Amino acid sequence: MGKAEVGTPKYLANKMKAKGLQKLRWYCQMCEKQCRDENGFKCHTMSESHQRQLLLFADSPGKFLHNFSKEFSDGYMELLRRRFGTKRTNANKIYQEYIAHKEHIHMNATRWLTLSDYVKWLGRTGQVVADETEKGWFVTYIDRSPEAMERQEKAERKEKMEKDDEERMTEFIEKQIKKAKSKDGDDGAPQEKYTELKREEEQPLKLDIRLEKKFQPESILGKSALVTKRLSTDPEEKVFKKPKPMPAETSRSSLDEIIKIEEKKKERANRKDYWLHPNIVVKFISRSMGDKFYKQKAVVQEVIDKYRAKIKFLDTGDKLKVDQAHLETVIPALDKEVLVVNGAYRGSEALLKKLDERKYCVSIEILHGPLKGRVLDNVQYEDICSSTLFMGSVPPQITPDITKMHFQYMTPCLNYSVPLLEAEKLWMHPKFRNNRKLAILATGWTNTVNESATIAMISKAFMCRPGVNFVIVDTAFYVDTLYKWSALNTDLIGEHLAVGLHHLIKAMPWMDIHLIGHSLGAHIMGTAGRTFKKLAGRLVSRITGLDPAKPCFRYEKTLPGLMQGDASVVDIIHTNIGILAKRGPMGDIDFYPGGAHPIKPGCLTIACSHTRAVEYFAESVYPDHQRSFLGIKCSSWSELKRRKCIMNMTSTMGYIINRKASGIYYVDVNGWSPFGKAYSDSLQGHFGCVKSKC
Repeated sequence: MGKAEVGTPKYLANKMKAKGLQKLRWYCQMCEKQCRDENGFKCHTMSESHQRQLLLFADSPGKFLHNFSKEFSDGYMELLRRRFGTKRTNANKIYQEYIAHKEHIHMNATRWLTLSDYVKWLGRTGQVVADETEKGWFVTYIDRSPEAMERQEKAERKEKMEKDDEERMTEFIEKQIKKAKSKDGDDGAPQEKYTELKREEEQPLKLDIRLEKKFQPESILGKSALVTKRLSTDPEEKVFKKPKPMPAETSRSSLDEIIKIEEKKKERANRKDYWLHPNIVVKFISRSMGDKFYKQKAVVQEVIDKYRAKIKFLDTGDKLKVDQAHLETVIPALDKEVLVVNGAYRGSEALLKKLDERKYCVSIEILHGPLKGRVLDNVQYEDICSSTLFMGSVPPQITPDITKMHFQYMTPCLNYSVPLLEAEKLWMHPKFRNNRKLAILATGWTNTVNESATIAMISKAFMCRPGVNFVIVDTAFYVDTLYKWSALNTDLIGEHLAVGLHHLIKAMPWMDIHLIGHSLGAHIMGTAGRTFKKLAGRLVSRITGLDPAKPCFRYEKTLPGLMQGDASVVDIIHTNIGILAKRGPMGDIDFYPGGAHPIKPGCLTIACSHTRAVEYFAESVYPDHQRSFLGIKCSSWSELKRRKCIMNMTSTMGYIINRKASGIYYVDVNGWSPFGKAYSDSLQGHFGCVKSKC
């Protein structure tokens, strides 16, 4: 076939294809296919190959997005390193050279929406030095290769040696000056002036001789003869003088110097380029979402990867996931409590004492800890933020209403919801059996029926147990508000749940009830168990607490939470002990998978460890893994900390337990799924089951 004639559409198309990429609008990154026009792109999107690629993307969108972002960033940084080195260069110039290559990764396939967002991310991660000017963003590559680091270390050593020589010489000169001054008199004292002695004839000659008294120690027995003889024979002996006391100013200045050095060390250690903390009030300052959210206050509910946060607006209740670049701190009124979010005292609670609007700084007083009472001046606005628990604009606590709470019966097909006050209607569902065990789940903070990873994991596992009626407590929005209000609501929610259970047993009086709760949900179940005993005259069969929450549950008089005696058997799975969850034993059987450490195997964050309890329990619900977690009884807490429990008593952890067991149990776990170490090798990674048909 010959070449296309000049000027024909085929010729023009070949020229465009040879030149490089065509319009980005008609490019499919998943299929890596460039279409010529809108019609070609439309045909491509309807093709079977494109649909297969979209199904692959839907299975793991995060994986594809991460790979595309990494490939884009690697190509961009490689071009910056090889083409421009450590020169300060316009970021857009590098980008234009990068996209000139035909097979590059497009930015619309990455996690960054704009080039500015990508440059800011490079600056935050320490890969470049980024600065914004009127001509756009400029970047300077930070060379961290072994050769560059070695050259830098040599230069620093040389500079330090030269500096040390200069400092030693300066110190020597200062000592010589002080030594010369000490010969003439005390430092800083006015020097005496010698003048010629002249006497006027009219004035008589007067001599003013001042003699210092000699030191003569007195004794009750009188003067010693030896001392008298020595004084008489040696009248010219020098007089003893008391040493001059050191001035207090010198000691105080040394102490101040030490304090300043320690302050600088703390500042260097705690000064970060990220400042987001949970439960602080922030202001949304970006117009990217329109004027609806601009300058509106919100609460940080969750921090994601240090630089992003899940926020909830105070006025509208809407939720967003945003970058910290779109947020700013909120300064409360004077004498209100704040949280230090950056700098030397990062994470400390303080009281706002003074506001300097000219210098954009404040004075605060530390409220807790060993530095309680210390006043800090010239603290920048962006280093402190108002906390949700102390803001006057925080919405008031909403009392849970039992009429808005429901039981939701989970089935493999559709879910069936009934109000708590009409719980007896559950037995009317064709799949519900009164001769089966009843398992009821309550979730933790910010988890709702429609948006909860806890419900997804545990309900999926219970669908493999057709002999169990699995029900979820729909607490409406009463645990999806500020944490303090959610914690205070747990008691009343638990009481309402007990009322619903009492209605349920009217139709099924001898039903075996198993209550399961994660975090705040564990304390809800504890109150439900105590209240159910008062209403029905008997205890529920079992309560399982999955890492019961710690904040706000320190004192039993105010918020007792889950405890031993709330059910016939109370078993606890502790994972994030001492931080987000309770540390000590709380139930009849307390399991400590991975030992007495707040970070579980395979986790890097406290949030991951807090969720591990749910993952362990969900895995144990699968029939093939119900005995995968074997616990060994420990005789004391010290044995648990050393992970050397040698007692013969054992119990499985999770859905199946030894109901006769009691005490503390250590469970050895893996850092990845399957987590249980007692599983059969033939079942490794297998969580399949025969589910009930619709």
